[in-house]
Amino acid sequence: MADPAPVPDASSSAAPPDWYSHGLNRLFYYRLAQAAASALPRPVRRRLARGLGRVLARAVPAERRAVR
Repeated sequence: MADPAPVPDASSSAAPPDWYSHGLNRLFYYRLAQAAASALPRPVRRRLARGLGRVLARAVPAERRAVR
């Protein structure tokens, strides 16, 4: 009987993909966005999201190129 292939455990996993490497992909920012979303009316949230998206797209140009 042949030995089954070894199953890697979480401690030996490879580094996360490059597109997770920027500093804005953190739980803090998601919680901040959630707090703002619950406090602001929808039209304001949409304008804010549009503006932040334009500004932050410049902060992660490699990701923007990968998405396009």
